[in-house]
Amino acid sequence: MAAQRLVWIDRIRALGIIMVVTYHTEIALVSRGIDLIPGMWTWNAATSAMRMQIIIFVSGFLLERTLRKSWGVFLDNKLRTIAWPWFVWTSILAIFLVIGSWGFGGHTFGWQQVFDTYLSQYTYTWYLAYLFAFFVIARLLTPAIRAWSIPVLLVFAQWVGDYDGWHTRFPYMLALFFLGELVARHPRWWDVLKKKWVLALFVLVTAASLVAGPLGFKTWYTIWSVPGTVTFVAVLVLLSDRITRPIGWLETIGREAIVFYASHLPFLKTASYLAVILGLGRWPATILILAAALGIPALLVKLRSRYRAVGWLYEWNPKSPPKSAPVVP
Repeated sequence: MAAQRLVWIDRIRALGIIMVVTYHTEIALVSRGIDLIPGMWTWNAATSAMRMQIIIFVSGFLLERTLRKSWGVFLDNKLRTIAWPWFVWTSILAIFLVIGSWGFGGHTFGWQQVFDTYLSQYTYTWYLAYLFAFFVIARLLTPAIRAWSIPVLLVFAQWVGDYDGWHTRFPYMLALFFLGELVARHPRWWDVLKKKWVLALFVLVTAASLVAGPLGFKTWYTIWSVPGTVTFVAVLVLLSDRITRPIGWLETIGREAIVFYASHLPFLKTASYLAVILGLGRWPATILILAAALGIPALLVKLRSRYRAVGWLYEWNPKSPPKSAPVVP
């Protein structure tokens, strides 16, 4: 599994990104008064306890390697590659919201709303802000403190219970981040999957977590959703280890997770506006929105490797793309 480590992390991140995109697609369709395609609500309800959780959890697997760097290198890297795209894409989102309010909301999005976009706990770029904070907090704590803080953070998040507010979400996600690191520090824990009865139990817990949402149970940021997240990732790791052939598009999404996450919502919202203007039905509208939310970021990934100006959207002072070697006749 060690040799495939980055591969399965990329695949799990990609699945999390796809879950986020489909969830935001549902919100966009409902807000525009467009009916959902069959199965979309069920899918999003089932994955409500998984999408961001698995992304944060597997991000913790890379923490130990990141903390080996000096303070200067560490902070420079996180400011350039996480804090900077947070600022850029929060700004872009604010611009899109202003333009959208002119066309659909009657100039309802003013300067105060623009300022609030950067501070709001509900702006989708919260993930980047949290991720930056998690790395810095982890740097300030010892491994033992990080490990012992996991149950404390989970109990606190459950006790506060403001559902999707940052008082619950921040400590809950930080606990998952530290839990990912803890699992990565003890890789032998994954050996339990070799026992059939353990694997069957993990599949059962995962299935229970997936059906809880559609049945109406609260699954966001609760202590009892943590086992489902962990077992879901464990089952995905097992499946990924058995898929040795590359899954190019999936691994690209996972490898460029920040690009896809940061970029998807403005284009998703624009596509939803266009669907209304064109009077599209639920199937064409859904396809258009998903194509914009995943296709345009995929294009930006390619452009980023060719044009430094595009690279600035995701990294402060990116390196210039390598020039192609001259063709020898």
